[in-house]
Amino acid sequence: MGKRAMILPVVAVVVAALAAGTAMAEKIALSYAHWSGEPGRKELFEDAFNRSQDEIEVTFYNYGFGSYGYTYVEKLTVEIAAGTGPDIFSLMLWPNAPMPTYLWAKNNILLDLTPYMQRDRQELQSDAWYPFVLDRCRFAGRVVGLPYAWTIFGTLVYHTELFANEGLAFPDDSWTWDDLASTSKKLLRLDSDGRVVRWGLSAQPSYSFANWRQMDAMIIAAGGSMYDAQQTSLALRTDPAIRVMNHVLDGVRSNAYQMGEPSWTGNAVGILLWQLHMAAEYGTKMRVGQLPQVALEVAVSPKDPATMQRKNHSEIAAVGINANTAHPEAAWKVLKFVNLNYPKVWKETTGVLMYPPLLPKDMHLFLRPDEKAQETGIFRTLPKVLTAMAETAVLQTPVINERTVEIQPEVYSTLSTEWLRVLKQEMTLPQFIDNVERQINPKLQ
Repeated sequence: MGKRAMILPVVAVVVAALAAGTAMAEKIALSYAHWSGEPGRKELFEDAFNRSQDEIEVTFYNYGFGSYGYTYVEKLTVEIAAGTGPDIFSLMLWPNAPMPTYLWAKNNILLDLTPYMQRDRQELQSDAWYPFVLDRCRFAGRVVGLPYAWTIFGTLVYHTELFANEGLAFPDDSWTWDDLASTSKKLLRLDSDGRVVRWGLSAQPSYSFANWRQMDAMIIAAGGSMYDAQQTSLALRTDPAIRVMNHVLDGVRSNAYQMGEPSWTGNAVGILLWQLHMAAEYGTKMRVGQLPQVALEVAVSPKDPATMQRKNHSEIAAVGINANTAHPEAAWKVLKFVNLNYPKVWKETTGVLMYPPLLPKDMHLFLRPDEKAQETGIFRTLPKVLTAMAETAVLQTPVINERTVEIQPEVYSTLSTEWLRVLKQEMTLPQFIDNVERQINPKLQ
């Protein structure tokens, strides 16, 4: 064999190696940002996705949450304005979130995912999602986030042993807010000095009546709304709003409703107003011995006593794409992977499915953390309650006045802050209405 013949195979091998190295070097690099480093987050978005293919490399960054989420939003805002923002980032899709999602959609900061959704609708099986899920991802006429899970506020968690000991009927889907208040008063216990030693109903501050998100849902169920028909002023002087505010005021002042931190230990509370997924997480942790055993079950939120309707706000776990990314198709592949693989990867990684998944075929991973979970406790009533609660989800109100969505975080913050002063009896209800109208109505013009 001549020298030329011997050299050719060697050259071919070298060229192939160089080509392989070049291909590896040209792997598309994407960044993903979230507000925490909770277990399961990096494993899903970075580790599992990167293992699933060889063309794209995702790197996860924890931007931190800060006070009410503003640290996360501010960091994103600065980086996006400077052209250095992440390719992909988690959206804050709950009513009083600080992220200006509508403005970011309107100003093309978020990539319009509508054509991607239409193209891949069958693969995503989006027709099987609850209607409110995609509704909460649509802003300024376009879909800007791809969801992968959801939860809902207003779920009742109750202490079955306390109810049994007091001879009280368990909450069911016939309950109204009047039934809840009445039962809560029967569960209330005071010591000889008049101090509360057991509350009837409690709620963590983020989910309590001091947060206007809860008040808004109750007012909607009562037939009211946040704004008037033209969305140019608050609608707090209407009969539904006044009735709901007076009900909550009576509940707080009579000690039927607590606004502080609840505790199941020592039988300190009978009923808790909570998010659906947090109730399930608590139940799972009890089953694996991470929390003390308490006899708890869940029930659907109460109805408004006049309209017999129930409404609750939802939170959607979704991811958006920076409109300035150089690789929109690659970013969309990441979103699709998360959408389709969240239930399996998160459950395998953490042992707990944090939020209910989108598809019915995956729901068992949330409803049954183990084979015997549905025999007792929270998971005995959770399947029925999950379906019923999903039907109560509030849909977005059509935007007539864009100022309502542009200043939404400020509106919720102002209402919550001032309403807390009413609950603490620092101002009257008429003073509250005058005060918030004076602060908010001019900004709606």
